[in-house]
Amino acid sequence: MANRPIYPGTIKNAGIDIENSDGTSLQVLLIAGTDGARINMISAVSDDTAEIIVDLYINDGASDFLIGSVTVPTLSGTDGSTPAISLLNATDLPYLGDDLSLFLEGGNILKVAVQTAVTATKKVSLMAVYGDY
Repeated sequence: MANRPIYPGTIKNAGIDIENSDGTSLQVLLIAGTDGARINMISAVSDDTAEIIVDLYINDGASDFLIGSVTVPTLSGTDGSTPAISLLNATDLPYLGDDLSLFLEGGNILKVAVQTAVTATKKVSLMAVYGDY
């Protein structure tokens, strides 16, 4: 047990655009540092005219584990009236703690995928704010 609190030492941002050409394949959003990472938020915006479901996976170096799916409504965060979506929310990921942070073991990879391909010429943009320990 630690004698004092441990805080992330390096604050990072990671982003990815998921487009039609990506299909439904897994995409790397971020890789935790050697001592692990704390993910404080992942936002999603979409200019797609169709609702998109984003799947979140943790890869431990050997396997991809689905940890939840979040619906991103049509035009979220891009039309001036539909808000951006927080992928780390208590409704879709009820196991998150009170602060809605997600923790990754050192070297683990957070991957994302959409359940159906994004409409041609449209995209879903994801942005993570996290810190490596």
